[in-house]
Formats: sequence, C-alpha cells, structure tokens
Amino acid sequence: MTATTLAALDIGSNTVMTLVLQVGEQGELHVVDEFGEVTQLGAGANAENRYCLREEAMARSLATAGRQLQHLRQRYRHFTLVAAATSAVREAPNGTAFMRRCQQELVLNEAPTILSGDLEAEACFLGAATAFAPDQTFINIDPGGGSTEFSGGKPGRLHHAFSLPIGCVRWRDRFGLSEVFDKDTRERAAQAVHDAINSAAGAHNTLQQAAGAGAVLSASGGTAATLGAVLLGRHDFDRQLIHRRPCGRTDINDMLKRVAAMTCAARQDLPGMPPGRASVFPAGLIIMCSVMDMLGHDELIINCHGLRHGLIVLLRQGRLAPQLSV
Repeated sequence: MTATTLAALDIGSNTVMTLVLQVGEQGELHVVDEFGEVTQLGAGANAENRYCLREEAMARSLATAGRQLQHLRQRYRHFTLVAAATSAVREAPNGTAFMRRCQQELVLNEAPTILSGDLEAEACFLGAATAFAPDQTFINIDPGGGSTEFSGGKPGRLHHAFSLPIGCVRWRDRFGLSEVFDKDTRERAAQAVHDAINSAAGAHNTLQQAAGAGAVLSASGGTAATLGAVLLGRHDFDRQLIHRRPCGRTDINDMLKRVAAMTCAARQDLPGMPPGRASVFPAGLIIMCSVMDMLGHDELIINCHGLRHGLIVLLRQGRLAPQLSV
C-alpha cells in the first residue's frame, strides 16, 4: 500500500461515517479525521416491504456520502478509500442496485462492498483489537442499526465471529421506542434480544468458550460511543475521553430507565447526544444490556475502534479492494 492516507466509508443502517487514518513511518495508524451523520438507511425496511430500501432513505444516505467524499477530496490531495455497506443493504433486494448507484454518483472505481454478516463481525473485531495489548483476550459487541456483531479472541487471533439481525433501528421500529415507553415495553424488547441470541444455536456460549475465562467485554459502534459521550455530559465529542472507558451494567441500566421516560426531543437535548441519535439510543442500550446479561458480564469497555478501523485493516491485508485511490 503506497498511500499514506487511508479512509473508510461506512454506509451503515443508521449512519454514514468516514474515518481517515494516517500511516506513520513504522506502519502505525493514527486517526486524523472522522465525521458522520445519521441517515437511517434501514428505516422502514422490514418484512412488510420485503426489506427493500426506501428511496428517501437511499437519497439521504447517498447525499451524505457525497458530502463526505467531497470533504475528503478537498482536504487530502492523495488518499486510498475503502467503502462498504452493512446489514440494511445486504438484506435488501435492491441493495446491489443501490451500491451500483453509489458507484456511479460518487464516481468510484468499484461499487462499495456489501459485507457479509461474518465479515462485518470480523472487521469489528480487527478494529477493536487495535485498542488492546497483544495478549489480551476480549469479546467485542457492536450493536448497529440493523444488526449486532459478536466476536472474540485476542489481537491477531480471531476465535469466533458472527452477526445477528438485532439492531437499534430495527428494535426502535419494532417496539416503538422512539418516544416515551414503559417497563413492559422495555422488557419485551429485551426478551426479544434474548430470544434472537438463543435461536443462534448456542453461538454466545461458543463465543465465551473461544475467548476464554479472562476475556474482557468491549463495545464498539455508535451506541457505545453515545453512551460514553452522554455519561461524560459534554456537547463536544472527544474520543480520547471516552475511548477505553469502563462502564458498569448498573450505569447502563440507569441510563436506559432515564431515557425511556424522556421524549425524543428531550433526549436530543442531553449533553453529548449526537444529532439524530436520540430516537435509536434507548434501543441500542436495551440490546447492550441484554447481551451483557446473557454473556454474564457486569462491565464493558467503550471502544472507539470498530468497524471502520477494521475495514482499513482488511484493506491493508489485501482482503478488500479499494473503491478509490487518488
């Protein structure tokens, strides 16, 4: 890889995000830029419409990706870009056509890669692993908009990875969590997470066994980052202040009860709440708490290294082809 600036464009079910890393002299990676926007590409894609992406959601996401690429082209003279799409696109009958449209309108050399669930989980693991020492075993969970990715192992050695269709956009729409909701609704949504995990033929037990007894629990993705930012109570997001921050299950449950009693507008006014995140934040917390309960962990580490870091690792390994190199 000759380029010293590498970027990852993540066309997710809830957000479109771009990460920019600089390669140091010894091959180390440094975050130099990151920006994103909630577009909810997966909103309204459900069984009733055969999980088809809606035109307005595709247009929103495409416009956002276009602005982010314009920013990249203006700010960085030379860069290599890897672009990928996740749950909402891989499940949609019109997902491949949308990726071809992205290629054409974003002027990419190749259409963005549609990640399989297993590869998305592996990418999350590879990204999360960059936050740990080489001998640290860990389990990583990444609750996204349409799916949650699970993985376990240690840096350089993935033991197990899988993806389940449990996501904060999906759960918000299914259980009506965008506004105030009661304890019964919260418990039904949590039980549905348990049921979905139990239906995966003991996958979470395999994950725990593969990672080992000394594994720490790591959480990457937007829900985890938002949790850290809201707990910190700052409007200016500072990744350094929340990255690797420990957070107990009691703290997460308390936050969930607090936001469940708030309107979406009131949640959005919380210091640290990213624009557009308020409607899906409670659903993400329900997923996170339920997974912690099933894995038997009372604490997790908020990990700001996740899917996009992993996409760049896969790019450097030659396992993903670049969509653009300038």
